[in-house]
Amino acid sequence: MRPQDTRALNAVVCVVPLAAPAPDYVQRFAPELRHDRASNGYPMSAQVFYEAMKNYRAGAFRVENTDRATLASGAIPTYYQVRMIGRQTRINYWWFSAYQHACFAGQGSHNGDWEHVTVILTEDRSAVAAVSYYQHGDHYTRIAGPRAAPCTPDGVGRCSGPRGFPMNGTHPVVYSGKYAHGSYHDSNSFGPPGPTECAQFGDYRNPASSADYLQSWRNLVDLDGNQEPWINDDRTASWAWGPDGMSTHPTQRSPVDAEHAASCTGSAMFGVANAGCYQSECLAGDDQAFDTCLKECKSDYTNMGLTCNKGRCPWEWSVYARNKYNFNYKIPAQDAGLIRRRNTGSEWNLP
Repeated sequence: MRPQDTRALNAVVCVVPLAAPAPDYVQRFAPELRHDRASNGYPMSAQVFYEAMKNYRAGAFRVENTDRATLASGAIPTYYQVRMIGRQTRINYWWFSAYQHACFAGQGSHNGDWEHVTVILTEDRSAVAAVSYYQHGDHYTRIAGPRAAPCTPDGVGRCSGPRGFPMNGTHPVVYSGKYAHGSYHDSNSFGPPGPTECAQFGDYRNPASSADYLQSWRNLVDLDGNQEPWINDDRTASWAWGPDGMSTHPTQRSPVDAEHAASCTGSAMFGVANAGCYQSECLAGDDQAFDTCLKECKSDYTNMGLTCNKGRCPWEWSVYARNKYNFNYKIPAQDAGLIRRRNTGSEWNLP
């Protein structure tokens, strides 16, 4: 493909051989990526772009997939990488978009856009325990639960709508932003065109039908393999993905590195430039306050709000202040805190 070629990519993306079968659990819990009904572009093979980039000399450079029909064709690869922490499985799923259009007044456009999510499985690989969603250089994490603790302020941010993350069968649902292609747990059809489209959570993600869905399990490519030649080159790369492109290299970003170990990055407050933690959730059973988490009371204590009390009368009371922790806690490498509450033994130190 020549860099200037603007033809539909149906025939082009199919030149890449289909991926070798991924492990069952990688397929079973691969996300369903839902695009906005008016998306300006869709994922494509990184190999096609890589070949165009190698052949680029000077002049105009624009390679992208604007054909919505490729979502259902099975031709679009989803790249994945699996890592273990003890018995826990973590999987990064990546999508490559060749071009990111400007969100407002010419802001934000560039070549070579990589986006991803991290899916964390239960220790027995029977379910999804948590999902981390990445966008605008930040990320946040939603957990499976259980949920009995208050969420404050109700109806705002992480406390608005259903808790946790949506699923279609065994597949986490991921909404892709219309312009910046960031990954989110919810849809967004609110707001007039303008600067808010460039904000942390302002990008439109409003699918019209299943025609806007990419079922990523239909074409999975292992980043630890060599099915596509760009993968091996990417492992030691320091170059950017095209002129005015991003320097993201997915083979160099493991699901268990420091970036992915934290539940979120950025501020937990709405309206700031890096509000990445605004939609993140506390561990199972904990109260979610405005900007911090409050650890649940020990099993023989009663939750009194800011304190934990036990005893039948004042002279028998034992009282301690609720433990607080920030939203950017280290994600537990076990089921405790994600798919179930802590016990009162060694797990009590989480996070």
